[in-house]
Amino acid sequence: MRKKICILLLVIILCSNFICNAVAENRILTLEEVRTLAIENSIGIQNTKIDLIKKQIELRQAKEGIADTVKKESTIRFSLLFNIKFPEKHGMPKEIELLTKVPEIENDIDILNEKKKSEALKSQTAAEQAYYDVLLTQHKQQEITKQLEQMQQSKSIIDEQVKLAKAKQSDLEYIQDSITSLQKEKEKNIILQYEKELKLAEILGKENFLGYAVSEQIQQTNFDRQQLQQIIQYALQHDFELYQKRQARILAEKETDVVIGIYKNVYSKYMTEVESYIKSHKDTKMDYEQFIARYQNTLDNIDSPWYGSYVINIIFFKIYIPKEWFKREYSGTRYMEDEKYQLFLTLVERDKAIEQEKQAQKQLEQNIQTAYTTLKTMQSSIQQMEQNLIQNEIRYNKSLEDNKKGIVSFVELESARQSLFQQQQSLYEAKIDYAKYLSTFNSETAGYVNYFLGIAQNNQEEYEMGQSVVDTATWHIKNNITDYNFMFSVTIPEEYDVDSYQLYYEDIEIGEKIPISETLTHLSIAYGNTTMLTVNFYKGNQLKYTAEIQGVHYDGILNMKPASGTAQIQQKQSKQIGTWNIQQYDSIIYAFFITTQQYQYDSYDLMVDNTVVGSAKKGDMIVALHLYFQPISHLKVRLKTEGRELAILYLEQNGTLWTE
Repeated sequence: MRKKICILLLVIILCSNFICNAVAENRILTLEEVRTLAIENSIGIQNTKIDLIKKQIELRQAKEGIADTVKKESTIRFSLLFNIKFPEKHGMPKEIELLTKVPEIENDIDILNEKKKSEALKSQTAAEQAYYDVLLTQHKQQEITKQLEQMQQSKSIIDEQVKLAKAKQSDLEYIQDSITSLQKEKEKNIILQYEKELKLAEILGKENFLGYAVSEQIQQTNFDRQQLQQIIQYALQHDFELYQKRQARILAEKETDVVIGIYKNVYSKYMTEVESYIKSHKDTKMDYEQFIARYQNTLDNIDSPWYGSYVINIIFFKIYIPKEWFKREYSGTRYMEDEKYQLFLTLVERDKAIEQEKQAQKQLEQNIQTAYTTLKTMQSSIQQMEQNLIQNEIRYNKSLEDNKKGIVSFVELESARQSLFQQQQSLYEAKIDYAKYLSTFNSETAGYVNYFLGIAQNNQEEYEMGQSVVDTATWHIKNNITDYNFMFSVTIPEEYDVDSYQLYYEDIEIGEKIPISETLTHLSIAYGNTTMLTVNFYKGNQLKYTAEIQGVHYDGILNMKPASGTAQIQQKQSKQIGTWNIQQYDSIIYAFFITTQQYQYDSYDLMVDNTVVGSAKKGDMIVALHLYFQPISHLKVRLKTEGRELAILYLEQNGTLWTE
């Protein structure tokens, strides 16, 4: 009974195969089509797109949450029964969250956009592997069929010769055994081909592709030894896993700078010891036991003003009032709340991220070198097999001539022919194996084979946050996680009839006037008495609308107010003599430095109006985090030599230094 069921199943498979082959005669899948269909139907890409949507929602909620926090901390609110809520304050953990949450989410979005490319490459690789498996079984089926046809013809001839006593009965039995063995092999290959076709159809997302023939395309290429470094460099730039490690390291460094900035802004006079230790170990491994000792000493110094008691002498006795009683909610280390060792933890995470990136890069380079060697070894093996096959074909042709002369028997010749057939199959399998490994190598090198051979992938578009109200004028600010700048853009409906815009802060131009469709990228600005920004909209040189926006928010609707006038370009009667730069995280400035070759100075002061807020030697940076309370227009630089004033320089928003 089992035997009958197995035979019936085999017949069904054979019939299905014949039907599919009949359909496939009218339709052949090429390698390019397989790649395209696999990427279009990639589950990994679909899941990544869903994750992107989730992150966009998370980004929107984070921005709204920050805007709500800013509002609570800057306004008095009233509720029923005259319940008055005054502006709220927050501690260091909340401050860190406000400064890092949005950049972290935007970084996640950047990673997910890169992940789409990685998922596309994974889908391409999986499809190529399945394609080559189908191609191998398809080729094997064709070759077995040819072999069977030849053997059947030989069997008929030998059968006639046996009847005429011109051939041996053993020759007939030998050819019959060979036919039986080859038929069994064909039946196994039919089942195997069906399994491989099913796997390919699943990857392509189309079951009706089952049974389609695939075109004879075996990817081959030959890399020179000199290309190895180029391959490694390409992979280092495009590998997704390494990209994740790199972004994690950048994010950890930025968060470390933010935390250090907060510490110096709040505890500037206590940070000397810790800061100097961090700077001295900038490029070396930090001893965290030594750091903790210094850090603990800093914490003690921060709370030292509240140690001990106030003593009140009253005739015969003393009253001791603990200074701790006068410590406010966010005074001293209370500002840190329950995260007193946040700086230590941040430094540890930064160093860990740096080390993980180094290890990932080292491992990637080793993997590529190993894979490259394997690839070259497989190439050499194929070349040797091709040479051996040529020699065996020559020997077989000689044996064929000897057989006609009666020197070589039929069985010996048939055995040599079948051996030659097996060698041809082995060579074909070796080429398929090489093509599959080349596909794997393409994946390990982040698509270098695609790049080298000019194989184009479907572009996976990046997803930016959509506008909730598309017929309303809106604005958007994004802080760049890898640079100290911000990007500002607007979306303006056609009905406003404007073609360009200019951003201002306290009547100071921020960047140039640019077309509506373009994004303004500029060095982070320092807010002074207000955080309001103004956007002017133009038609040509005609000023048509103005709008004010809240600079501490990330996006919003533009309240377009009609205006009139023309854009005036102010000509400065001054001379540019150098450049300046402020490295800044949102509302906290990290460092200030200048470059000028016009004066022979040995030190300089940074001044707000006539007050010196920081000094440094020539070539060094000034750390003065409270600068964010002042607009750029109030800042100036005083150059000095041997303690004497040499020149006064003025700062422009475009990063230049001028003198009147």
